[in-house]
Amino acid sequence: MNGAMVITAGPCMAWPRCHLTQCLPGPPGKASWKSLACGDLDSARRHSDAASLARLRSVMFEAMQVEVGDRDSLWLAETQDWFTHQLATSDVAAFVAQTPDGALVAAALGQVTRHAPSPANPSGVSGHLSNVVTDSEYRRLGLSRACVEQLLTWFRDVTDANDIGLFATDCGTSLYESLGFGGRPNPAMSLNIRRG
Repeated sequence: MNGAMVITAGPCMAWPRCHLTQCLPGPPGKASWKSLACGDLDSARRHSDAASLARLRSVMFEAMQVEVGDRDSLWLAETQDWFTHQLATSDVAAFVAQTPDGALVAAALGQVTRHAPSPANPSGVSGHLSNVVTDSEYRRLGLSRACVEQLLTWFRDVTDANDIGLFATDCGTSLYESLGFGGRPNPAMSLNIRRG
């Protein structure tokens, strides 16, 4: 399928790929995407995917007008290491879209978090959705939506998460609302800890 888009899924133990579940028509030159299901990758492929996810994370920050620095920035190296190690756990999954030659062009990341139980969440297990990004030339093809939908299925079917949180940009709000996300009664706040 020349020009096909592939949706690839996580997580088994390491960073899995999956069997064909659907094929949708796409625009000329980008014939379709498909969803693949599980089989662990070797560590070399996992390391390569982690580098691609780190690059996509920088694309996400650039789209948010955040200064990312050059390609040798310490945070990018740390991000690649984080993806390499965290994707080998059962608490983190990434769903990606890739071109036929294997280049990752869209992604969504999910992480299981554990907090003290509450009346609304007696187990304290939640999910966090982040790193939803598509390379600029592949936008408006439904790739981010497909990655997020697969991730929501993972949260529902594989994890014990009772709710899923995210931080939405203005351009992503409508996607998340269409998937059932809504505002919270108490706003999120943060504090950057300054040392030395």
